[in-house]
Amino acid sequence: MKIDKIIGRRIEKGRRRRGLYQGELGAEVGRSESWVGQVERGIISLDSVSMAERLA
Repeated sequence: MKIDKIIGRRIEKGRRRRGLYQGELGAEVGRSESWVGQVERGIISLDSVSMAERLA
């Protein structure tokens, strides 16, 4: 499995555990709902280590 999909699944799992919608998580990290969805599906990669830290 591609690393972007693995990371995306972990982000989705954490978001759901916190009870957040994609738009809410996006607002917390300064990105759109669409961006969160694409990252969660492995369509796009996280663009920086700092963004990964903000999502964590």
